Amino acid sequence: MRGRVALAGVLTMLLVLTGCSPVRPSVAASARAIKSGPAGQVAFQLPERVSSFTPFAGADTAESMLAGAQFQTLLVSADGRMVPRLAESWGTVDAGSRLIITLDREAWSDGTRVSAADVVFTIEQHLRPANRSPLASALRQIKGASEYAEGRADRVSGLVADSHRSLVLDLVAPNPFYIDHLTQLMVLPAHVYRGQDLSDPKAFAAPRVGSGTYLFDRWENDGRVVLKPNPQVQPYTRLTQVIGVPVAPGQALDRLRDGTLQFAADLPTTAVGEQVPGYRNQQAPGNQVLGLTGLRGRLPDPRIRQALLHALDREGLIQTHAAGNARVSDSLLFAPDWATLPEQRYRKDPERARALLQQAGWKPGTPLRIVALTADTNPAVWNAVAEQWRAVGVDATVQLRLPDERARVLADPQVDAVIQTHLMPSPEPSVITAWVSCATAGDPNGPNPGGYCNPTLDRLLARGTAESQPAARQQAFREVAELLATELPVIPLWVPDTGLLMAEQFTSSPALLVPSTALQDEWGHR
Repeated sequence: MRGRVALAGVLTMLLVLTGCSPVRPSVAASARAIKSGPAGQVAFQLPERVSSFTPFAGADTAESMLAGAQFQTLLVSADGRMVPRLAESWGTVDAGSRLIITLDREAWSDGTRVSAADVVFTIEQHLRPANRSPLASALRQIKGASEYAEGRADRVSGLVADSHRSLVLDLVAPNPFYIDHLTQLMVLPAHVYRGQDLSDPKAFAAPRVGSGTYLFDRWENDGRVVLKPNPQVQPYTRLTQVIGVPVAPGQALDRLRDGTLQFAADLPTTAVGEQVPGYRNQQAPGNQVLGLTGLRGRLPDPRIRQALLHALDREGLIQTHAAGNARVSDSLLFAPDWATLPEQRYRKDPERARALLQQAGWKPGTPLRIVALTADTNPAVWNAVAEQWRAVGVDATVQLRLPDERARVLADPQVDAVIQTHLMPSPEPSVITAWVSCATAGDPNGPNPGGYCNPTLDRLLARGTAESQPAARQQAFREVAELLATELPVIPLWVPDTGLLMAEQFTSSPALLVPSTALQDEWGHR
């Protein structure tokens, strides 16, 4: 177990702790003097070796980390508020049924202006089934998106580039907070990628145009990736290179100590908060929950799922294997606080677990083959989890696989359940809809691979999503949290803290530029 976070969450935490507000490259370019900032190069951790900058990867992958460096999003959630990136402003009308976005006057690295047509193109690409985007289900909330994704329309009717800088999104149902669903949408340059097959792994192997401050330069033979300054802002930075180095979480501290890395955000959970001489350690509550999902009907009865939680001493596991750097949650809706359950429901109770299994018809000794999607190669916590399940009659085994193997794992008929992270990129409870909605239940490779469907939950989610009054929203989402804690479509294990270590020379003052979902493009200054 580790403090694995999408780098968006790490950067959000960093902004909170350093008290700075990220700005766009063009703004920084006009403000920064060339004599400011660290000189030379900085190396950051890639938790696994990859060969692509694909924007369609899961948020917990190294590919997504690199994509977020190359391609900025419209906006990002930071310190409880939305901070602009490529967007200048946004707002809803018609009770949340229409979202209007105005883009800032930004340019791609080749000098071409970023336009609303780029955003339309990007959304269309995420909706194409061949690209297997984890954002597709959220984007289907736009009118006409489902018809487009299913090949029944040649355009998304509710998505209009009203002008070069203005974009209008009409939604299937009111959602005053729909902008929160777009914080991970990395905008692509349509003039570069139009007409290409973006499902081809080679499409993003060597991207030549981007909007981040540091962009792809080259791959090294040892798996390192070298980023160079975006020519649009190059005169205003002294860092000549930003280098991604593949380092597994368990090796991160050693590579920091020997100087290989200056920045690591994928630490073992036991190392979160650990003090390392010469480095500043930042720690904050996590923004994703680790959860177990049964596949192909292997955990069909809620009583079985409840038993699995009662069998675990989660607090003890966190203390022993995570140095206390995590918190338990009894519901997949683990944030924000106002929407979550006020009291813990599931505590270790082996007798209760055995009784529930017996009531559900579970035969003692029945095997449960589980895969945990993680870059951390230390199996200790998962061995302990499996041992506690075996103690109540569930013959559990846990294998470790990398997050970018998710599609293969879900398609493997020998896998009965999967443990994976569920990221909440902003503290907006409606973002969990895709994980548990009937609308996503039919896609075994989608965000709801267990196929859970409960129309009552769908109605509660729709009610809370459409509501703008705080008290009514809280009531609706508290009911969502209650139902999720009872039925446990995803069994929540714990919420790891986020943590990062940065060399002190890069953190002596706040960072100036931070692209939304990936690399910190300016690493502070001396």
